Amino acid sequence: VVVFPYTSTTGSSGVLHQAGSYGRAVVLPKIGDFAEVITEEGYDGEFFNPADARTLADAIARILDSDER
Repeated sequence: VVVFPYTSTTGSSGVLHQAGSYGRAVVLPKIGDFAEVITEEGYDGEFFNPADARTLADAIARILDSDER
């Protein structure tokens, strides 16, 4: 699991592309173009609200609790 605990973004992340290309599940904030990148590239990901730490924890838990990820 690769977690991106960003509260803002200026564009796409190179680390995101690396993680996705290695088949790693990612946890991303609901900001910027992250949702588009996940969809277009077919990466496995969960999103969280950057203003709410609980949603970050929940997104991580969803990935860790899944046998397929």
